[in-house]
Amino acid sequence: MKTDEEWDKELEGYSIEELERLAVELHDAYHRASFDMKQGHRPSLDSIKGKSELWQVLQERKHRLNDGFRFTLERVACFVKISDLLTECLEKAWAEVKPIMQELDKRIQDQDPFVQDYELELKLHVFVTDPQSDDRGIYGVLQDIISAGSTVLQVPGRCYEEHNTLNELNWNAIDELRHYETELADHYIGHAMHELYSHSMWSLPDIFKITELWAEVIVTRQHVRKKV
Repeated sequence: MKTDEEWDKELEGYSIEELERLAVELHDAYHRASFDMKQGHRPSLDSIKGKSELWQVLQERKHRLNDGFRFTLERVACFVKISDLLTECLEKAWAEVKPIMQELDKRIQDQDPFVQDYELELKLHVFVTDPQSDDRGIYGVLQDIISAGSTVLQVPGRCYEEHNTLNELNWNAIDELRHYETELADHYIGHAMHELYSHSMWSLPDIFKITELWAEVIVTRQHVRKKV
């Protein structure tokens, strides 16, 4: 069994193409091993973080691609546009959520015969390949484990205020984007882009290949009866 240090050293000798092939193989193996016949879930970023070979492979790939990336004026403009689109999608999802929250809160207040509690989940997905395709390669891996823009609203009012507070900040020089502080100094970068770049395994070259954005609002209405 190789140590993390030995594995990292070995990965340094792999090409980008070899890293991507290995990532797909590990992802498929990990998915099969963790597949729940009842829920059919895919591995999340948190579930692989810091404890799997897949995580190390994706980290090495992201580091290598970002290390060779340079911003130009055209790339800055494109990056800002993608950031704006991510923010717009997330804002539309929040606009969809607000009246749902109000309606469910009122039903609970009025002692609705069914709704005693609820959960709302916002999900923002980004795609490079056809999301319905069975052969999506490395982008299928990245899309499956992405965490960008997902918010579970367990305390709706507080989470909504927190979301607004986060979006008031300019994320153009925070965490991993601080390396491009000069290039992005005059531009607003939203929280959704910060999540995508700093808290997923998407590299900058990957982000520039995005072709589709999907926003989802998932509503779970809950009713509980206890055995007397």
